[in-house]
Amino acid sequence: MYELDTVERTAVVRCIVGDNSIQACFHMTGVAKRTVTRLVVELGAACADYLSLTAGIKGPPHPTKRRSLATSRPAVRQAG
Repeated sequence: MYELDTVERTAVVRCIVGDNSIQACFHMTGVAKRTVTRLVVELGAACADYLSLTAGIKGPPHPTKRRSLATSRPAVRQAG
């Protein structure tokens, strides 16, 4: 089975983090949609592991509970 090298993986992660859809990442990077999806799942697991190590958060978040993480400024997204 073919594995993506670091440059290709980085391009896909940048594409996803840049608020593009899986379909857009597929077209922009030339990586198969299934591979993009697999990388998104791996990235989510890595982020969860990082949070559990640094912030002491265990397990998936409860939908009605907010996490109290120290932030320097609130993250706000524009509507529209």
